[in-house]
Amino acid sequence: MSTNTRFSDIVLEDAKLSMSAKGLFVSIGFLGNGCKLDKLLSRTTDSTAALLKSLTELERAGYIEIDARKTIHVKSPAAFGTRI
Repeated sequence: MSTNTRFSDIVLEDAKLSMSAKGLFVSIGFLGNGCKLDKLLSRTTDSTAALLKSLTELERAGYIEIDARKTIHVKSPAAFGTRI
């Protein structure tokens, strides 16, 4: 099992996250680390507000970071210690 798969499992098993946030995390994985917010927006029927709410959930949980250029970065699995 790859590190990325194990890391995704941690996110998907996090009971504190909404299903929307979990689905968004999977979408970020498909688009690739460093994807842009506008690319995510172009691939959803969800409102901008709904997408931003899910991104905020992931960011507060510590799974992603969003930089000033609105690029989304998945944090390193090493940041989660023994949970992986």
